[in-house]
Amino acid sequence: STFLFAVFMLFGLTMCSYFICIFLAIGYLMLVSGTISEEENNNKSLKYLALAFGVVYAVLIFIVYFTQVTVVNKGNVSSDALYVLDYRNLNLMFYLDLLGYGFMGLSTLFLGLSLVRTHKLDKTYKILLMCHGLFFLPCLIMPITPIFDKSGASSSSNTLSGGVIALEIWCIYFLTICVIGIISLLKKNKTSTITE
Repeated sequence: STFLFAVFMLFGLTMCSYFICIFLAIGYLMLVSGTISEEENNNKSLKYLALAFGVVYAVLIFIVYFTQVTVVNKGNVSSDALYVLDYRNLNLMFYLDLLGYGFMGLSTLFLGLSLVRTHKLDKTYKILLMCHGLFFLPCLIMPITPIFDKSGASSSSNTLSGGVIALEIWCIYFLTICVIGIISLLKKNKTSTITE
């Protein structure tokens, strides 16, 4: 879903990229659940925090993107409501989206902290997760600052293309996390099957 999100954004398929974000949230919860269920250490509170923040992320993302593919896509609300609900207007839904990804950052931070692994690939997974956790602060603080204020049409379009570039970079980073996480889980499952 992260890969499709990146592709849809590159080709300007806005509603498709919104729709796939719903599945990105589901996939992320599957990744968190799989990772914490495979861990045998006693960091239960860190695991639960990772899952809880992941759920908050998923709920916010579902609200934002389901609103985009239903209410905004149909456009059968007043222009004032549409202005507030349309993600592209950098209003309420945009800020809720940033908040959601901030919670995803917190989730990855605590997921990384909960991992106690010795293999090099597993350590890389842990470091990537924890570094992704740094996204929390910018996602929380940037909406409060005037960085997304629209002073004119040209700044809005520059922000949007800058946003697409930033999201493409995020997709590459997060795809790396996903691939390494899946390989790590598969290796761990294979090792545990052999030892049994």
